[in-house]
Amino acid sequence: MVLPPLDALSIAGCVIQFVDFSSKLISKGNEYHKSQSGALVEHQELTMVGANLQELSSRLGASIRPRKVGQEIAVEELGMVKTLERCETLSQQFLEALEKLKLRGEKHTWKSFRQAFKAVWGADKINAMLEQLMAARGQLVIDILHVLL
Repeated sequence: MVLPPLDALSIAGCVIQFVDFSSKLISKGNEYHKSQSGALVEHQELTMVGANLQELSSRLGASIRPRKVGQEIAVEELGMVKTLERCETLSQQFLEALEKLKLRGEKHTWKSFRQAFKAVWGADKINAMLEQLMAARGQLVIDILHVLL
């Protein structure tokens, strides 16, 4: 039995995708199993980024409050306040999503594998959230420059 060329190419593509997905799964499962914190290294770094932006947003938001009773916030600062609120919300959601990907309890091989599957399967969601977070950070930088100028 001879397969038509396009069918053979399609099967080869599926096999390559399966091998790629499996290698990611095994690699991340091994990393989870060896991890002291129960998180992947890349997730630990992203957690620091999210926590840093959340703290910065909180501190900047506190510094914008009216300094005297009856004093209003400048128009430029109002835009920054909205961006700060967005940064805090997005960073909180981002940190919660990363927290769900941590391995809890004893590190059994099957449990590490299952958590790795969640991490690989949810990578697109994490990347999309990271893009939103970076866009909000960029807007915050623009708002800060606008207030300063």
